[in-house]
Amino acid sequence: MRSKAQVAMDVLFGDVHFVCLFPAKVASLRLLSPAWDMRTDMLDPIAKLIVTESEADCREIPLCEFPLRLGRSPSADVCIDDRWVSRYHCEIDYEKDTLTVRDLGSKHGTFVNGQPVNRVRLRPGDELSLGLSRFLVEWQSESDVVEVRGRAYV
Repeated sequence: MRSKAQVAMDVLFGDVHFVCLFPAKVASLRLLSPAWDMRTDMLDPIAKLIVTESEADCREIPLCEFPLRLGRSPSADVCIDDRWVSRYHCEIDYEKDTLTVRDLGSKHGTFVNGQPVNRVRLRPGDELSLGLSRFLVEWQSESDVVEVRGRAYV
């Protein structure tokens, strides 16, 4: 019998190491790094993007490390599988308690709450739109803290 293709993910909780296997067809959250760590002993996420419209199974993207590039390129920090998204579409940054998004010269534009933007501050409840993909900006509460490091496809 032929085995189905799988995607592996290394998960670390403190000193405990797990290897999780997912069927490749479920891998809308596909990993670029063979060891994509989930750790509670690292930096706390500032906020997260909740996927509201996308073909992806991934539903949340923790915002832990900055700047964070979003785009269609496999080398983007968050790779969005959407033909209307540029290779490097936008960048999210965090400085002085302010989360901002900056368009990186994308062909179809970056939108916040339906308005085209070049650079704008992101607030809780804002809707970030790239191509046909939509994300809701949500600030993390301290009780929800888990860090995800690495790159992911959405």
